Amino acid sequence: MILNSCCDADVKSHGGSTKGHFVDPLLKLCVGCPLMLTSNDDVSNGLANGTLCILKGVFLKKGIEEKDTQVGCMDGHWVRMVDASQVDYLLCQHDCGDSFCRTFKVEPRRELCAVRLNTDFLDGIKQKTTVKMHMDQLQLLVNNATTGHKLQGRSVDTIFISNQSKCVNWPCVVLSRVKTLEGLFL
Repeated sequence: MILNSCCDADVKSHGGSTKGHFVDPLLKLCVGCPLMLTSNDDVSNGLANGTLCILKGVFLKKGIEEKDTQVGCMDGHWVRMVDASQVDYLLCQHDCGDSFCRTFKVEPRRELCAVRLNTDFLDGIKQKTTVKMHMDQLQLLVNNATTGHKLQGRSVDTIFISNQSKCVNWPCVVLSRVKTLEGLFL
């Protein structure tokens, strides 16, 4: 019901150190996908809100096997789906552009969330209502796109730049991050 009646912008953490952060109710993950941490778990060891990383693997809880998970169609592809409550941890690697970057675990945790739901499926009247509920969450977002702020200090092989910003110096910062002209897409 949550996935069908709201989007990730409608789900926010309502408690703890991540209060007010967006929560993605559905992470579409594959090994090698870019991720971003959304919590300050161990700042001194580089595990802070905004840390970029790459997914290396999904490890299920002891006793849960692949046959215990669901298969479903997502965006036209048949995929294996697991609930966060079935996950022991995700193995992630810092995105430092080197295969020797440090790996770390991200474990799901129960969070109090405020969810803005469309209620038109109940009575036909379009409106939103906020419901507080506990959800098992992985403190990550898929990072297929990023901001100019997150690009500062990084070098990237390819970059697609849309002309959506009204900031004066933003294009200069973003253009300086790509390594070659062949990797620049406007």
